[in-house]
Amino acid sequence: MRKVNRVALGITLILPIAYGVYVARMNYQGYCIAQGRQLTDEEKLRVAIAYELKQYPPAVDYHKPPPEKQNVAAGYFLKPINPIYYRDVDEFLAVNPGCCQLKLKRSVDQPVLLFRERASGAVTSFARITYKVRFLDKDNNAQAIEHTTYPALSNCGVPFNEPDMLFMSDLLFYYLALMNRTKP
Repeated sequence: MRKVNRVALGITLILPIAYGVYVARMNYQGYCIAQGRQLTDEEKLRVAIAYELKQYPPAVDYHKPPPEKQNVAAGYFLKPINPIYYRDVDEFLAVNPGCCQLKLKRSVDQPVLLFRERASGAVTSFARITYKVRFLDKDNNAQAIEHTTYPALSNCGVPFNEPDMLFMSDLLFYYLALMNRTKP
């Protein structure tokens, strides 16, 4: 009787741990469990671009600071008053060829993604998007300033800009999605 209880206890402990390791391994490799597939690089980039277009225009430095304030960054980054919006992702890609690539870190200064971020599926990569912020100046002439952003992408293509803040909420979201067998 005691031996049967030990076997049952062993199985009830080993199965959840094995399943957790399996899920972490799949997440680490970039597999989206909720959708049952791995997104292509093109799909991830299109999602990241669409995310940036929803927030368009970003604040850009289009006012030259006076010489005495060359080192002061605050106050000169503003959203253009008369932005020229992109119609869709396809127009964005046509105007900005070669704009985008996936990276494992946000910038040269930052470390590569943490194991917990990749194993949870919360962050699989960063999309480096360098594009033209188009606007009309005070004389109604079209102007453009280059802007670079690095939105983070989850395994399922959910973009956001602060991966550490969303780690736990994304983990909970995908766990509940997996338990309910619903697609996010």
